[in-house]
Amino acid sequence: MPSTIPPIEAAFAHSGQDSHAHFGSLHHVTAIASDVDANVYFYARILGLRLVKKTVNFDDPGSYHLYYGDYTGSPGSLLTFFVWPGSRALSENGAVIASVGFLIDRGSMGHWRRYLEGHGVTLTDDGASTDRLDFLDSDGLLLYLKETTNLPAANSTQADRGLILRLAGVNWSCRRPEKTGVLFTQVLGYRAVPAAPEERLVSADDQSVIALRPDEVLQRPRFAPGQIHHVAFRAADLRQQAEVAEILRQRGIQVTPVQKRKYFDSVYFMEPGGGICEIATDGPGMTVDEPLGSLGTHLCLPPALEPQRMEITAGLPPFNT
Repeated sequence: MPSTIPPIEAAFAHSGQDSHAHFGSLHHVTAIASDVDANVYFYARILGLRLVKKTVNFDDPGSYHLYYGDYTGSPGSLLTFFVWPGSRALSENGAVIASVGFLIDRGSMGHWRRYLEGHGVTLTDDGASTDRLDFLDSDGLLLYLKETTNLPAANSTQADRGLILRLAGVNWSCRRPEKTGVLFTQVLGYRAVPAAPEERLVSADDQSVIALRPDEVLQRPRFAPGQIHHVAFRAADLRQQAEVAEILRQRGIQVTPVQKRKYFDSVYFMEPGGGICEIATDGPGMTVDEPLGSLGTHLCLPPALEPQRMEITAGLPPFNT
């Protein structure tokens, strides 16, 4: 390993600042669900997110991979799910990445609290906070809503309709939060904002917040419904992704080869606390295989799996929602 680690500016060496403005902010978060209909009902019907892609786990094509986001499925708005039918949530949530949040428009918290209560959603806070609302999804995944202060809507109609704007951040449990914090600040461009009893990291574009919470007894979890599987960070393109991957390798972190995910290209690595991280490119995006107006209405497969479409479709649970 070289004695001098390349600074994060190395990832911006080949193109202008504008095209890299959102580097390191959240691209998507992927969690696990147990039932496709319950998942679609909760996120599309109750939370009002758009189901922008119905596909399969490319590495396990016998299970669905569902994408929810804003109208266009833009990076930074996406929460995705591997659906494992029949799986049960763990009795204790020991997930490294403990919860995920969404941004909502200013002044809408009271509306959201009444709305979620009216739909029987389990709220987990005491009602004292005026700018954050914690609750559970149908599998017990920890979620929160937070009012935005300076972020325009990802889609111009979102705020007008009182809908979720985009991802707000994640809460990260760490055995060694200082090491995880150094990685995110020195490689992904986050800045530290101390806030007891946790450390908050804010992305360079102010659009993503990671809350690092120390947990000395945390064990590597067995993944199950109600848990977050991994978190993806944004890279503008393959060149920037490759440069950041090289910086990670020079820090002694193993990084996978590029994985073609059809809607973006990905590399994966594990942060010091055991959380699975991904760096995903912004493009080509959700409209590569469906028109914008029809996103999420068809079962989309990568070219390599198209010859198996009939077999794959027969093995998937019915999509009744």
